[in-house]
Amino acid sequence: MNGMETIISNILTRLANHEDLDDLLSLNLKWQKSALENQLQNGFLSLAFDEKMLKNIIQSKEMIVAVDRQDNVVGYSCVNHYSDIIPKYSGKKVTKLKQERKIDPSLNVALGGQILLELGYRGDKNRILLFDALIQSIKSKYNLLFSSVAKENKAVLMINLQDGWEIVDEDDKHYYLVFDMRYKQLFTGFR
Repeated sequence: MNGMETIISNILTRLANHEDLDDLLSLNLKWQKSALENQLQNGFLSLAFDEKMLKNIIQSKEMIVAVDRQDNVVGYSCVNHYSDIIPKYSGKKVTKLKQERKIDPSLNVALGGQILLELGYRGDKNRILLFDALIQSIKSKYNLLFSSVAKENKAVLMINLQDGWEIVDEDDKHYYLVFDMRYKQLFTGFR
């Protein structure tokens, strides 16, 4: 253990490492909208990771993995400044929202916030503590998390709002959300 691990329920969280690459690629691919054949009620991902992108996220220490007791990767939470799409698309959106004063221009914003857990590990306790592990690992670098959620991805939108994300803008296809790591506390006092 390196001090970053936390046992939560039936999973362990830790910083992702390069040995997790294949599992992370498989998990991300499994939850792509295109792979779910219209079975979207449990949520979906829109951005597929590639190996280079994941290596960069892992190297920057901006990804937490959830593993089961056999060390199988069953989920992750991350921010992503390393795709070709996120910095261009989300970065431009954040710049526009700062100009419009919907986001404080002085704040550091982490782009591409994403959390994923396999169905058998979902539930408030695992999800919140996985999300909190990410926040604890990046809050010294960033003030806000920024993410976009497709309007058709209702399950993910509802979970994000429940966890304290706020909608700051929307267009025809997406909601744009922020999570303020300076003030928000996730509820972790489970019985």
